[in-house]
Amino acid sequence: MTVPEALLILDKAPCPDSGKKLTQAQLRTLLKGAGRCKLDTSVPTLQAALRGEQLGQHATINTAYAVITRSAVAVLTTLNNQITALHDPVERFHPAFRRRDPRLAAGHRSDHRSPHPR
Repeated sequence: MTVPEALLILDKAPCPDSGKKLTQAQLRTLLKGAGRCKLDTSVPTLQAALRGEQLGQHATINTAYAVITRSAVAVLTTLNNQITALHDPVERFHPAFRRRDPRLAAGHRSDHRSPHPR
């Protein structure tokens, strides 16, 4: 998950009940911390979505959802950190990354066989 504000919000409010309790000030802080702009329009919209009826569940479901969400956030955060940590060493030692070889974006393999037939 590469949307930083999603992980920050899910970390702060891992279930619908805790999401409903987030204030506009808390949401503004989370979104600002993730580098989000246009907070005056996005914060009230996000708060309304978090307080929507469609998110309401039984307390047992909310508790289970929170446990699963906390675990997923931890895994995704760790993966994102590892991807960031590996970026520089791979770029340093792999010539195609150093010159920004466009074939990498197209799924080019070293054995010249594309995983996607054209």
